[in-house]
Amino acid sequence: MRSKMQKDVDKDLRIQELAAESELKTQWISLLVHDAENLMSTFNWLSEAFENNEITEDMVLKLLPEIRQQIQINKNNFKGTSDWVRLQLMGDIAPISRINIQNVFFELKEELKRSLDQKQLKLEYIGDPTVCITKDKVLLHFVLKKIIENAIKYSYTKGRIVFRTNENASGIQIRIEDQGMGMNANVLASIFSLKGSPYTGTQHEKGAGLSLIIVSDFVKKLEGTLIAQSEEEKNTVFELSFPVKK
Repeated sequence: MRSKMQKDVDKDLRIQELAAESELKTQWISLLVHDAENLMSTFNWLSEAFENNEITEDMVLKLLPEIRQQIQINKNNFKGTSDWVRLQLMGDIAPISRINIQNVFFELKEELKRSLDQKQLKLEYIGDPTVCITKDKVLLHFVLKKIIENAIKYSYTKGRIVFRTNENASGIQIRIEDQGMGMNANVLASIFSLKGSPYTGTQHEKGAGLSLIIVSDFVKKLEGTLIAQSEEEKNTVFELSFPVKK
């Protein structure tokens, strides 16, 4: 039987985990509220300035691309959050199935075709086409999609993104590597937290980095690990590892 001391240690660890989760959710909500408030403030200022003849119609039209971008950022953040909340509420009863990883790759390549074509990017699969993994497909699909979207955002036109799989005695590894703008050590250290600044892509795409926080949480739910490596103006690699259950 477990000793009282061990039970107390486990209890303390669980309390720390719950406190960390609570802090993350508080920060998360604060970020969403902040983004929404900024967008509403922009609309409010724009409508008042236009009604008071402080800005012209031409000036409003010039601001539309930036406003549209802000709307898209908010939309993506709220969509990611709603997915996260929905899957949180599902608890441990998420459907588990055997998934062919290359099939998921092709599904994602089709979903992201427009974004890939806009930058004339090549997304390639390297690895055994028969590799399968037994996980929750919804979570796995979300994780891989967000990482590839991230690679697209920071890739230069006519670049290459490689989706590589490997299966060995220790488990399954999935590496997604781009040849884009990369990150310095300070940025790399903050990508899985809310402490980093918003990042701008190679075509001035903006994002708060919220999706990578969700990705990190989902990878844990998939019983995997996620690490990122990057070198400025060279590449960024995200590596997912799913160990064999003992």
